[in-house]
Amino acid sequence: MASSFIILQCVLVVSSVTMFVCRAECPESGDWERIPDTPKYFCYALLNISEGVISYWDASDKCLGMSSSIAVIVDTRAELNAVREWALSRGLPGNGESGFWTGFVRTVSAPENQQGILSSRNKAIRQNRTLFENDFGQIVPDELWRNESQPGDKLDKRDELCTAQSYPGRPEFLGIDDYSCHEHKLHYGICRYEIPG
Repeated sequence: MASSFIILQCVLVVSSVTMFVCRAECPESGDWERIPDTPKYFCYALLNISEGVISYWDASDKCLGMSSSIAVIVDTRAELNAVREWALSRGLPGNGESGFWTGFVRTVSAPENQQGILSSRNKAIRQNRTLFENDFGQIVPDELWRNESQPGDKLDKRDELCTAQSYPGRPEFLGIDDYSCHEHKLHYGICRYEIPG
């Protein structure tokens, strides 16, 4: 695995106290970029789209191998839109349902029983927004969900524990939806790296 280095840009500030103020940059390895209208301390990289769509777990593993980053997480709909537009400008296909994984996962599974029946308890779990968290234990902000039917609009055998921005080329679909992490409909990966500081 290639090493990555952090570049610091430092400025001498002269006032009553002289000090250096340093600002880190994105890692040199990989295709990391900052995205306008997202927090300045994050860098983003689109995983190789020529490899096609992948499972959430594969995207997460690939991000971990890239400067210990994570699958993209956003806090607001405006940030999600900025990432979506950036990804499209970098070649993310926008003509279908497959979009990109977002780093929120439901913490409790809710499968059908052996007879193929979804219990009322598991239906409630699938529709409980507070059970979707990122790696830091933060719950999905309500504004990020695509519409009021999310999550849990699929009440069949698909236990959709992961989240993605689907239909990236269609702005009216802005917002995340819940998906199975590894089957039915796969997505592309975008990694997010937090600049230390």
